[in-house]
Amino acid sequence: EPGVFGFVLFADPFDASDAQYHMNGQIFCG
Repeated sequence: EPGVFGFVLFADPFDASDAQYHMNGQIFCG
């Protein structure tokens, strides 16, 4: 379904920023 989203928590803000940069706009099936 379009518009479905989720949340992920990271202990390190740099890891969260890095993940956002690399995953932004990607399709994730899981």
